[in-house]
Amino acid sequence: MSIFNLYPPITELPFLAFDDTYMEQECLTVIVPDEFVLTGSWKAVITCQMATSISGNVTFEVVTDKFPTIRGQTNALVPGEGKGLGKIEISLPNMEVASGVNYLRFCLARIAHDLADTACGDCKVFKIELQAT
Repeated sequence: MSIFNLYPPITELPFLAFDDTYMEQECLTVIVPDEFVLTGSWKAVITCQMATSISGNVTFEVVTDKFPTIRGQTNALVPGEGKGLGKIEISLPNMEVASGVNYLRFCLARIAHDLADTACGDCKVFKIELQAT
């Protein structure tokens, strides 16, 4: 038996659902460990899947309250084909220093009322990563 049989596919794990009609957001707080220093340019990588839509754009925005000048927004093609998984990347330039016992409050919002968000149906977000660029 493979070890991979012990873990469910990512699509069976809990997810955040973002509606196609109203602006919805989810906020997460991350403690930055002592050995980490966050500076420079970063990006948020969102692993997601559309519930029904196979065409159009989905608009996401990332904001932090630790660094209010950091904002990223993207109008991306819907991820994947049909119900396939896809990734959306949002640039977060000029991150100030965050280290030690600092925290980072990270908010992700689908801006569904934006005219550029043309995808129908919910967008399921399975994973959000912060990556240095």
